Amino acid sequence: MNISIVAPAFNEAGCIEAFVYEISLLRQKFSTLELIIVDDGSTDATWQIIQSIASKEAWVVGTRLTRNYGHQIAVIAGLHKSTKELIAIIDIDLQDPPQLIYDMAIQIAGDVEIVYGQRRLRHGESSFKKNSAKIFYRLLNKMTEFELPLDTGDFRIITRRVMDYVLSISDNRPFLRGYFAYSGYKAIPFTYDRQERFSGSTKYPLKKMMQFALSAFLSFSAAPFNLALYLAIVVAFLSTGGGVFFLLLGQVTLRNFLITLAFIFFSYILSGILIFIFLLGKYLEGVHILTKKIPLYLEK
Repeated sequence: MNISIVAPAFNEAGCIEAFVYEISLLRQKFSTLELIIVDDGSTDATWQIIQSIASKEAWVVGTRLTRNYGHQIAVIAGLHKSTKELIAIIDIDLQDPPQLIYDMAIQIAGDVEIVYGQRRLRHGESSFKKNSAKIFYRLLNKMTEFELPLDTGDFRIITRRVMDYVLSISDNRPFLRGYFAYSGYKAIPFTYDRQERFSGSTKYPLKKMMQFALSAFLSFSAAPFNLALYLAIVVAFLSTGGGVFFLLLGQVTLRNFLITLAFIFFSYILSGILIFIFLLGKYLEGVHILTKKIPLYLEK
């Protein structure tokens, strides 16, 4: 069994050596193992440490991006470098225990193409982050046509076929968890307890969390455009019903009739604008999907 381990790193100088040591313990369990560390534009000593390790250990490959492109793009950069039949994706902060990689990898058998880590407990994370993550995934599931596994991250094992599918997608705001779920390839969970960071601080502050959430919604949800249609229906219904109700309760005079008619007329104009936004949004959704080059279907 051969495996490539892809690990993005951004200002993780305090974690790298401990992480590489943990990965080295797995080498005896695999026929061949390569570790690909992607420096996502770090400003600390991350790259120097990666270079030092890679110069001594032939199984460690380091690559450096010109700036901080973000976690998802760094993972994709690592996938492009991978050469083995199985690929593991794991963060370098040791919150996801590297020793679990082998236990997850051996479950890739038969028609199973993805084994994803599902968090049972999340040590060292704030209540806000835990609860916001729960709300995010449940809301996204309501707005998409496929189910995204709850309480998961990017920690997973995939086959080369799944990797090739992901790399075939052209998207400057990738959302990998969505791609894996959307593919339809058989995926099974592997439950584990997430640990505290080995060193340093989270690289996902509130701003980046919001950007990540926005990328997810824009990639796989047309809910904002659908909302425009629902609002158009509600506005048209309430304006008509409200106008009739106003005439029945008040004195039916020419002035009141004209006021009610004008109110309904402008409400219908607003409904028309909302319907136009909906139709334009559906058109843009089709163009968006086309530009990503997501395959229309995948075969088992």
